[in-house]
This record gives sequence, C-alpha cells and structure tokens, in this order.
Amino acid sequence: MNKLNPEDLHLLLDEPIYVLHEHFDSGVHEPENEATEPSQVLVKGENKKGIIILNEDNTTDLIAPDDEIFLFKGLNALGITLADIVILDATQPLAKSMQINKQIKFSASSKTEQLYDVKIVNGIQELECHPLKEIISNKELKVKFWLSLKSLFA
Repeated sequence: MNKLNPEDLHLLLDEPIYVLHEHFDSGVHEPENEATEPSQVLVKGENKKGIIILNEDNTTDLIAPDDEIFLFKGLNALGITLADIVILDATQPLAKSMQINKQIKFSASSKTEQLYDVKIVNGIQELECHPLKEIISNKELKVKFWLSLKSLFA
C-alpha cells in the first residue's frame, strides 16, 4: 500500500478530519542547523561599571553558589556589587557591544606564568586566575587573588 499524504485522507474517510499542527508531519525535513539557532547564554549582573567576569567552570550553573559567595566577599570589600559587574560563561563569545573596562577570567587553561598579573590588553585591564574552586581550597592562591583584586581596582 502506498503512503497517503495527510491532505488526501479525506478520500478514505467520510467524517471531518482535524489535523493538529503539533502532530502534523509534512514529510519534508530540513536539516537542523545549530549554528543559526541562538544558544542560551547565561548572564548574571548588570554591568554598570564595565567589569566582566568570565567563568570557565563547565557546569550547568553559571557560577556555583559557594564560588559566588567567595567571589563577592572580595568584590564587596572593594566596593563592587553585582550591579557593577556581569558574570559570563568563558566558553561563549562576548557581544561586541558589551562595555568592558576590566576583565577577570577564571580558567584552568590559562598559562601559569600569566596568572594573577594585571595586564592591559587593547585598553582593557585583564586579570587571569585559577578556577574559583582551586582558589577557595588553597590559602596561597587566596592571598594572590586578593592582592590581584586590590591591584585591579586600585
């Protein structure tokens, strides 16, 4: 038996036919192109002062609650609030229209010799650090991170 198109079903039945769009299969399937669909970018904060925090944690959350508490202890001590910054996933590209004056990146892939030194790249002050989980668990890294934060916001 040949396959009938849904619009030809009326030839077999004498009763009214209703096709629900969520169950309708047109038979034409276009390949899905993930590049054209916008991916959901996780963002936290308002970025009023142009301070970008990039977190490369690779978890489902943008930033773990314990990591966030630790981060804001240091930032709040320097007068920086959530309204002043924006926290982004470091694996996502930055929007070109985003205001950036200072950038802090937490990444396991950063080069060790460049960590905790404030650099100026294209007019933006940048600070690269170990992942927050490593900093929290190591007293020496906590000291380096605090001194770098003070240097960045001095």
